[in-house]
Amino acid sequence: MIWFAPVAVLGAWGLWRRREEPLAAACLLAFAALLVLYGAARGSANEYGTRYLVPALPLLVGGLGALSGRVVRVAVVLAVAGCVLHAPTLVAPFQRDVVEQQEAGRELKVVYWDLWTTPLITMWPTAVRQVRDARATDPADLVSSVDGAVESGSAGRESFRVVTQWWWLLPAVGVPRWIGALASAAAVLGGALLLRREARHRGDSRGQCAAIGASKPGSLSNTSMRARSSGSSGTSSGST
Repeated sequence: MIWFAPVAVLGAWGLWRRREEPLAAACLLAFAALLVLYGAARGSANEYGTRYLVPALPLLVGGLGALSGRVVRVAVVLAVAGCVLHAPTLVAPFQRDVVEQQEAGRELKVVYWDLWTTPLITMWPTAVRQVRDARATDPADLVSSVDGAVESGSAGRESFRVVTQWWWLLPAVGVPRWIGALASAAAVLGGALLLRREARHRGDSRGQCAAIGASKPGSLSNTSMRARSSGSSGTSSGST
């Protein structure tokens, strides 16, 4: 999680700062329970990224709401870094890297602690090979050979010959790839615009709440303003 979802770690820090609040404490406890279950599982040493800790991510990123100032910018940088680290799996399944590591005679439990064989590094050239093999493969031939691959037990390797995006296989049904790529880009852009609008709406709402609070007679802001006004009046009277 530190490498693949660093923004969640920052969110955990935000929750810890407000751990006395019931909601923050509940999120931390739920995350701890998931972490215990994940750590207790023996696993097969071929897990990539956050995988089984994905249910814990919403619990942790909720803590980002407690952050402010420059820390928010840090959160944005960490979120982008996490997306970049996950980028190779946009075009290649991590299982290909596992297979290639095994074929090279490496023990999977060891590669994760080796700087040069860790999937953080090796997934990038794996993604390049995946794209190269996919460019040399006709999607129609790939789809037509699925039944035979299932019978021969090589169906898993068939996924190494295609980019792992749904629109890459569209030529198999006579639809150009650019149409699917354009639809995917439009969906991503639409989601980004919705998030931006929601962020602006919340910012405006906070500003309105602050303004309403300051206008109330018993509010802290209004009291401090009156104190400043009385202090300045007293000063001017004393000088007179």
